[in-house]
Amino acid sequence: MVEIFRGMSAELLAQRLRVPFKQLQPVLQLLADEDADVSPASALSIETAELAALEYEFDAKIVSPPGAQPPPPPPPTRAPAMPTNPSRKPRPPVVTIMGHVDHGKTTLLDSLRKTSVAAGEAGGITQHIGAFKVPLPNGGAATFLDTPGHAAFSAMRSRGARATDIVILVVAADDGVMPQTVESIEHIRASRAPMIVAVTKCDMPMSNPKNVYQQLLKHGVHVEALGGSVQSVELAAPKGLGLSDLIENIAALTEQIAPEAEQDGPAEAIAIESKQREGMGMVVTCLVTQGILREGAILVSGTAFARVRRLSNDRGEAASEAFPSDPVEVVGWKHVVELGGHIVEVPSEDRAKRLVSVRASKKQSQQTSQAPNLASEGFSDQMSREDRRLRSVRLASHGRIVVAKRGIDAEATQHNVKEAEAAARAEPVSLNIVLKADVVGSMEAIAACLAGLPQSQVRVSVVRQDIGAITQSDIDIAAASDGVIITFSQPAPSKAIDTKARAAGVDIRSYNIIYKLLDDMKELMRSRLPSRTVEKTLGTANVLACFPHSRVPGLIAGVRVQTGSMLRKHNFSVTRKGQVIFSGKAVALRHVKQDVETLDRGGEGGLQLEKFGPFEIGDEIRCFELKEERPEIEEY
Repeated sequence: MVEIFRGMSAELLAQRLRVPFKQLQPVLQLLADEDADVSPASALSIETAELAALEYEFDAKIVSPPGAQPPPPPPPTRAPAMPTNPSRKPRPPVVTIMGHVDHGKTTLLDSLRKTSVAAGEAGGITQHIGAFKVPLPNGGAATFLDTPGHAAFSAMRSRGARATDIVILVVAADDGVMPQTVESIEHIRASRAPMIVAVTKCDMPMSNPKNVYQQLLKHGVHVEALGGSVQSVELAAPKGLGLSDLIENIAALTEQIAPEAEQDGPAEAIAIESKQREGMGMVVTCLVTQGILREGAILVSGTAFARVRRLSNDRGEAASEAFPSDPVEVVGWKHVVELGGHIVEVPSEDRAKRLVSVRASKKQSQQTSQAPNLASEGFSDQMSREDRRLRSVRLASHGRIVVAKRGIDAEATQHNVKEAEAAARAEPVSLNIVLKADVVGSMEAIAACLAGLPQSQVRVSVVRQDIGAITQSDIDIAAASDGVIITFSQPAPSKAIDTKARAAGVDIRSYNIIYKLLDDMKELMRSRLPSRTVEKTLGTANVLACFPHSRVPGLIAGVRVQTGSMLRKHNFSVTRKGQVIFSGKAVALRHVKQDVETLDRGGEGGLQLEKFGPFEIGDEIRCFELKEERPEIEEY
């Protein structure tokens, strides 16, 4: 927090921001109303000082200038008046619902606001933050945030916790504390927001609320039912059981924390979600935190700015203004807004452009100073690496053929095969992905999950990520990188796009549930690995006698099957004194002078192998089949 006041000098602001004036000067120059030079003694406006503070990630507190006369004391009364700030007014609490996937968070919200949110979510799982305003029986209201429970959406849960006044931790009575429950508890602790535990699905046969309380106690959550201070409510949301108790707890907690916000001055908000909408361009869902947001306002967030063309409330209705704690959709953004980013109102579009220019320059300089990442590697480099890997694989396969055909000792050659396979593993295969999602939050979560997949053998590179429908440019990039296009929660591609993708040999895969997407990506990664030949033993036999054939002694072996079966159409090996001396095909397999295809365990018969002999009594025969398999991704 940094204190600012109207007319403060640029040098004083630099001192309070703990940066050299020369570093702050170009920022102030671009933010100043006039084109005049900014000197250390230049007096700054409140807006310029606040925006400069935001650039250095400081929250600004506006105070009176030094030496200003304090307001006269109020006239004496019988009871001392409580200190008030006329610009700060009560606002509805922001209540975030958090917990593990499929523990009933969205169903709870659905019951609270009497709409069908849960039925509209793919697989019953919330895929991105929903912000809704819910009226309370006491005449007030509460703004609810529903955060996803799937492991992939950790960043969204963190954003939800930071924007909240009260957190409802949802835990299913029949499932108990799960991984995302624990993670949610950590986010709640970091936000320091008061918590209410909502034990859902209490009408289920296997429900056990007391067990849930004991599990929570192990993670430092001590509920009132066990003598602690954390409120808890037992619910069966679809039946409406416990909802009135939950609302009363929220109302009581709201009275304790008494949330307020400044309504004078520029509007501020937090970006909750960002998506592309046909006919409107970029639409950002935000939560107003300060001031009053109105149509026509100029907003800045990160390297994006907007002139507000339209405001819509949580019911999709047009709104002329939005107050603190109101969730609202803003139409008019020029670029994608970073989620969780601070949105601030500025006096003019010119000021917005200059501020965005400063941030863009800073961002670009940071990116150029960093080493290039894997996704930015040239396609030609990837292709040359792929050629080297395939060459190694061919050497490995050739090594196996030599062992089989020449019938020599396999140990030395297997060593060469292993070296070739190791060389193949040293050059990971690339799986290039063009990712298209419905909203920025989902796009970020999926990209993070893809980066977290095991990549020692198959390196996943998201070569492009964006929101909105598939374009020709997406197809061109996927074709050039030999990649695939993944869409998430998007309508089916148009017939024209589908035709173009097929013509370019580009595979389009569409999903609306994230865990199905990730499972499919693992299989796709596995399909990119080089296959390996695996020998599966079908049976073993011992040579009991040797017989001549065409006057050549020992060409036919009298065998007894010890395990499994001998199948004539498959492969055979001969081991003598611990050494493999043959691997190849059979010429004949007989039982009681009749040709047979199979000789089962305990059976006796004659065996003749292709270009091998003589047998010796005691030789070990193994029948096996060769199968091409791809290793599991989890092996690496």
